[in-house]
Amino acid sequence: MTGLVATILRNALALGALKNPANILTIACWFQVCRLFGAEIGKTIIVRFLAVQGTLHYTRLSQHIDGGWLTEERLRQLISAAFSNGSGLDDARDKALVVLGLSLKQQVGLLAISDGFVLIALCALFCLVIMGFLKYVPPLTEAQVKG
Repeated sequence: MTGLVATILRNALALGALKNPANILTIACWFQVCRLFGAEIGKTIIVRFLAVQGTLHYTRLSQHIDGGWLTEERLRQLISAAFSNGSGLDDARDKALVVLGLSLKQQVGLLAISDGFVLIALCALFCLVIMGFLKYVPPLTEAQVKG
């Protein structure tokens, strides 16, 4: 935020926008539009990425629920916990499957969010590398703008 405000003020001073209120409003609106549009693009990309990664992780994790002895042991433990609460055997089985499904959903969400942080870190690293190739360009003066 500090960089954004400093950039706005620096450009406003260099262009002589402080002498004309319409110019300062134009510069402020331009930076505000860029700031808001950038946030919307970023949010849209992250939401879509999390949805795709969630689907990917759900597919991969659900393929590993094969009904083997580990899954059956986990279901037996969940059924016994639900059955001890006074529900019938069929109700305990249903509750155990729901708990197993919620556990899978929680793991999928956690893995997708973890991938989202990796994406953000890679984007930040990419932007830092790109910034390394930038050269300093002094702001335009009022004479350069008019002439």
